[in-house]
Amino acid sequence: MEVYRRETQKIIERFIAHRLTFFECRSALDAALVDFTRRAPQNSLASLIELISENGEIVRNEMEMRLGLVLQATSFSQLAPGPISVYEQQTIN
Repeated sequence: MEVYRRETQKIIERFIAHRLTFFECRSALDAALVDFTRRAPQNSLASLIELISENGEIVRNEMEMRLGLVLQATSFSQLAPGPISVYEQQTIN
């Protein structure tokens, strides 16, 4: 389990350092999971699920931060001239 934890930490660190795209990160995490499950003992399932959840949360937070930076740098009027939708107004506020 510790080997899998270290592998996923390295993958996430590369993602946060912008050396992997979101899709490359997800693929690498999936590949590490497949490799681990082939050799993992059955009693490690609970801790595995917990680690997968933690990793997902880290990746989600990073993507939210990146999206927020993109939205701050680009005004909606530049994306689509004209009135913005109610959904976009709710997202901004």
